[in-house]
Amino acid sequence: MQIVLGHSEDVDTAAALDDVLAELRAGLGDAPPPRAALVFATLSYDHRAVLTALHEAFGLPQIGCTVEAISTSVHGYHEDALVVALLCGEGLVAAAGVARALSSADAPDAPARAAVEQAVRALGQPPRVCLSFCESMTVSPLQVLAGLTAGVGPEVPVLGGTSTDDLRFERTFQFCSDEVLEDAATCLLLGGDLRAGWCAAGGWYPVGVEGVVTRATGTVVQRIGSETALAFYRRYLGGVLLPTGDNPLAIYDGEGDTFRLGAPLRVNEHSGAVTFMGEVPEGARVRITETCRDDILGAAQSAAARAREGCAGDPTAALFFSCGSRKTQLGTRTAIELDMLRRATGPGCAVLGVYTYGEFGSPEPQGPSRYLNQSLVALLLEPA
Repeated sequence: MQIVLGHSEDVDTAAALDDVLAELRAGLGDAPPPRAALVFATLSYDHRAVLTALHEAFGLPQIGCTVEAISTSVHGYHEDALVVALLCGEGLVAAAGVARALSSADAPDAPARAAVEQAVRALGQPPRVCLSFCESMTVSPLQVLAGLTAGVGPEVPVLGGTSTDDLRFERTFQFCSDEVLEDAATCLLLGGDLRAGWCAAGGWYPVGVEGVVTRATGTVVQRIGSETALAFYRRYLGGVLLPTGDNPLAIYDGEGDTFRLGAPLRVNEHSGAVTFMGEVPEGARVRITETCRDDILGAAQSAAARAREGCAGDPTAALFFSCGSRKTQLGTRTAIELDMLRRATGPGCAVLGVYTYGEFGSPEPQGPSRYLNQSLVALLLEPA
């Protein structure tokens, strides 16, 4: 199992495609046969032209989405780029699926489950990994993840993230085969000669008092304890500042110490409600968090190191899905996340990383998938 990468920072679509195709064809010379493709691009490219050219060139199952930035072990970190990863292996098998018009469904988990179940049948054997990239504006990624997990079973990790649009929060795009989609969720199942290790980490740590969400609707939290969500934040931030991605909410699972991060997206100063990137359930225990750049970068290395617990030897390929808010926090140091991953994987491992609005992964090594914010998900792959 290995990945062959084609990566271009040329802003012209035709020129970028020429660069990518040349790198892919050169890389395939000594590689096992390709079985599937991952395609990621920032917003400015002609995505339909990219997908059509790749589909005609390779005819593989391919999925992906628009992302905030791209990092690879081939050309490093770029905020405007196109990248294609060919997943190669003699004994590797792959099948793709897509769920469309998610916001029109009674609940998005049903079409997501149907899409992944169809891909399972096409795969013809039990999957080992499910990669997924889905809409982030029109539907609940948490519900999409629930449908995907129900379709593949709890023992198969669902890893990936949600599509982006340069922080405009208006329209994002998903890719499947030669189609550019909106309001959709894609999945790629991998099976056969494959072993995987995965883990996620954020780098933020809880501070201040704990509260309980007493009123919430989906992603909007109205009250925490006896006060508004904004008042809860301002007890820590002070009387003027508003919640931002600098201080996401730690949302605890049950009675334990494990938590996921909820990134503030909008604030209604009149009502005191705060809207987050993911759903926050009533009854959840929450705390404010803080971090520094060194802790964010340390979390990237920790995620990769803990993901190696699922590998028998040295990984031959690595994927990481990092939150766009981490890019905002790290600024000019964002490129170091790739260096942190490479320290944990070793110099001979090809690495591809993309920046999304939210992530599918687990804060526990080889654990069940959850919808995360402001985290980095590391996925390490090797032949079984």
